Amino acid sequence: MTPAGLGDDACHGVRPRRRDRGKRVDRTFAKGLAPTQARRLCSVTVPELTIRPMTAADAHAVAAWRYPGEYSFYDADADPDDLAELLNPAEWGQHYFAADEIAQHELAGLLVVKLTGPVAEIGLGLRPDLTGHGLGESFVRICLRFASAALGAPSYTLVVAAFNHRAITVYERAGFQEVERFEHFTNGGFHAFIRMARGGGDELLELAAQQARGQPERAAGGSPDP
Repeated sequence: MTPAGLGDDACHGVRPRRRDRGKRVDRTFAKGLAPTQARRLCSVTVPELTIRPMTAADAHAVAAWRYPGEYSFYDADADPDDLAELLNPAEWGQHYFAADEIAQHELAGLLVVKLTGPVAEIGLGLRPDLTGHGLGESFVRICLRFASAALGAPSYTLVVAAFNHRAITVYERAGFQEVERFEHFTNGGFHAFIRMARGGGDELLELAAQQARGQPERAAGGSPDP
């Protein structure tokens, strides 16, 4: 599915791109990505949120999330392939994770992560009612902390819809920088996307760019961009 886009809190998902598709991660995984590690990960607790393996209940809850206005682009059912991936039990705990509010014990967001060599491609999204409240940057950093602790990833990449300026601003605050722009067919048409990367120096930034070539595609899987 597709992650939503963050705003000042923009966390309407972003998600890693799926192989042979190109959407956001801001929703999908890019074509041509190498196989990721096939192992299930343990939970990692961070301040105010716990990230844990996704369950069937989580996946169906995320599938029902609805974002307002142009951010409906990130609704899980906006793209059949994204929805199928979200609801695939084989993805839960391997690539798809849930973020719970510790105090309320409620599902607050989701994280999608795939590791290709030293680069972790991520996609994330906050529950619709939590977007727009300044939570985006802290949520991004929590997700990066999880990816680092669970996978040891030193570098990160993501894809965000070009229209999602508030998400782009959040990612920049979290240390990401633009690597390239491309168009990908998703949600019934071609849409512009921006690939961003963080960490690892110029060499890994170039690796992130190379991963995206050989496709067209788009990404965030999970829900709207942050």
